[in-house]
Amino acid sequence: PLDNGVFNASKAAYRKELQKLASLTDSAPVDKVNFIKAYAKARE
Repeated sequence: PLDNGVFNASKAAYRKELQKLASLTDSAPVDKVNFIKAYAKARE
């Protein structure tokens, strides 16, 4: 499966960014704008 191989590092980085976002925004739902920001940071 690709989620265990190729995309594992991206998945971990994205989760880390979501944890940062949740701590800053008091666990607000992730909307499209925040998703794109977190995903872009995770891909760096």
